[in-house]
Amino acid sequence: RADFQLTSDTTCTITVDGCKPQTYRRWDSRKGIFAYLPADNTPPAPCDYRTDTTVVRGYLPNAKNQQFDIIYDSVLDDTEQCRLSAQTDSTGLFEVRLPLSGRTEVIFINRHQHLGFEMWLTPKETYFVCLQHDTPGLMGADSRLSLEMDHAPERAFNASPLSCQYPNEPDDSTVLNEIRKAITQCEANLDSMLKAHPNLSAGFRQMAKELIGHSALRGLGEQMYETPVEGREQTLPGIVQLTDSLLATLPAIPCFISDDYDSFWNWYSTYQDYLANRHGRMTLNAPLLEQTIARYLTDFQMPDSIAQLFDRIETLKSELDHTSTENNVKRAIYDSLHFRVYEALDRIPEFHKASLDLWKIMNLQSNWRNFDAMQLPTSRKDYAEARSTMEALRQSHTALPEYIFNEAMSRVQEPGLRDILARQQEAYRPTDFDYQGSLQSNDIVTGLTDGQEILKRILAPFRRKIVYTDIWGSWCTPCKHDMKNYAPVVKEALKGRDVIFLYFANRTPDASWKQIIKEYGCVGPQTVHYNLPAEQQEAVERILLNQGYPSYGLFDKNGRLVTKDAPRPYEQDRLVRTIEELLRK
Repeated sequence: RADFQLTSDTTCTITVDGCKPQTYRRWDSRKGIFAYLPADNTPPAPCDYRTDTTVVRGYLPNAKNQQFDIIYDSVLDDTEQCRLSAQTDSTGLFEVRLPLSGRTEVIFINRHQHLGFEMWLTPKETYFVCLQHDTPGLMGADSRLSLEMDHAPERAFNASPLSCQYPNEPDDSTVLNEIRKAITQCEANLDSMLKAHPNLSAGFRQMAKELIGHSALRGLGEQMYETPVEGREQTLPGIVQLTDSLLATLPAIPCFISDDYDSFWNWYSTYQDYLANRHGRMTLNAPLLEQTIARYLTDFQMPDSIAQLFDRIETLKSELDHTSTENNVKRAIYDSLHFRVYEALDRIPEFHKASLDLWKIMNLQSNWRNFDAMQLPTSRKDYAEARSTMEALRQSHTALPEYIFNEAMSRVQEPGLRDILARQQEAYRPTDFDYQGSLQSNDIVTGLTDGQEILKRILAPFRRKIVYTDIWGSWCTPCKHDMKNYAPVVKEALKGRDVIFLYFANRTPDASWKQIIKEYGCVGPQTVHYNLPAEQQEAVERILLNQGYPSYGLFDKNGRLVTKDAPRPYEQDRLVRTIEELLRK
């Protein structure tokens, strides 16, 4: 219920559902919204990361009985955005409730009308939005920042230049110069807005500064990440210096949830680990690997030949540490032994299957050591260590061993961050789930080594059907993104048709395999999953893999391979058309 009360020719009060009346003034759109905003010098509160519900009620008069999508970033995770769908009723009204952990940019998309709008929303708040003539009108006690940000030019505060992003591959010097220029331009954009509209809020000013800083850090971190990828010893010193300068000026606790900030810590921690544990083109802490194997693979019998390699590494390290001059020959032998250890271990099926879990534990512990050495402010270290812990959880979609998780929790002091980690750890514990017969036993291909024979045996039950193959892995973010967000739409479009969606998991532990399939609901009468032994998976990939992961193929009704370069699930319309053409043949 809404009660309106005129208080003058230009003002009125609106009371919604008996809540506190709010005063509104008539707005002359020719003047723009900034002309009506009073000064607000209240500093923005830093995030406390406590998850709570945000309510959005709205009216989309031109989108009655239509579905729309809502997309927003989740805290501590730059790999997957949160996505959900909502529906307007017959009058165009809707209500959604979002679990947010801080001020967050939320995007509403109506794909039917190719419309979208963005809002900055805060936990515990209630907002009212009306979208008419492509312009969102927003009401609510905390709506001012959204209204201010909505009038900022696109990319006005983004200091990560498009010229430095994929598929471009600029060198360190170019990236450094481009980001410096971008920061200068962004700061000029902010100064220009403040001169034109001096009543812009303190919250807007702070958010603009953090947007500039976080986006610049993301670009710098991405370039650092390329250093080990390209096999270089270190990145340009100027990139490190600019990174340190930005971290020193930005608040230790951001005032909003930032995907750029999460991405920076992902790439920056990888680079720090590379500097600490680089051996040629390999990053490996051999003593930590040996400890992790002993603690995690309790039944694993280390072959004597590999144990001797570990002993030799330890001996050489001691000799190098106590030598005043650099011994290049001894250093080269020391580095090569790390590669030999990994290569020897990876040939052992028991290690190969568990290697992803081992790496995530080892990388997490290595990150902790690096963060300790960096002497970060407590709040920033809290966030960095919580983000690394979340990355380890999300990497395999399984709970961390209790001894590791307990240490992680002992390192993170912020209650909101601790609650987020605890919920994720609990969510990844094994629970019962109906896989609807989608998980297949490998018994059908026991003893086979030829890829053609393996595929022939697997495809035999699906004669007279089109088979769409998907080679993915638990470690592959794009693979999981397509499986979670786009494949369901394709399956719904082809529901009940003679089409099978056949998944082959690459280098994925069984626990991760089952958890991801359960989490994404990737099951059903037209869905088939295999998690083959490594040699058989490699044999299949020699036939189906198209350069990288994910990789998609199509077989016709007679079991003949049509292409190993099929449209991806995000190309929904093209993929459905391609499959329907094969069905008609």
